[in-house]
Amino acid sequence: MRILVCLMILVNVAIASESEVIACRDAVVSGHAALGRTIERESFSTGSFDQFGITPEQFNALSADDQIEIYQKIKPLPVMVDETIAEINSNISQVAGSFYEYFMADELQIWRAARDVLRACDLTE
Repeated sequence: MRILVCLMILVNVAIASESEVIACRDAVVSGHAALGRTIERESFSTGSFDQFGITPEQFNALSADDQIEIYQKIKPLPVMVDETIAEINSNISQVAGSFYEYFMADELQIWRAARDVLRACDLTE
């Protein structure tokens, strides 16, 4: 009987976890918002280099801002997720364990929650 109850609890937890999985693109946007930055949902990981119809030489001749814009669009989504997690971890590391931790407890909680969502996001979107 105990085994059956434990199995039922595990199944309910698994079902609840699946329903809470969100798309990685939305998690990245939320992660940047937690850091106080705005990023458009379609401004990253939406295409491939081929769609721009330029050669690597032409790409290198572009301005730095144009190169960054293209790179953001061709960057794989898992890389974008990892970079966002790293940025959030950097903020957490700067504050956690310091004098400011007490004063920034709310921000730490927001950053950690955003990081946890990113870690659990659904990369199959």
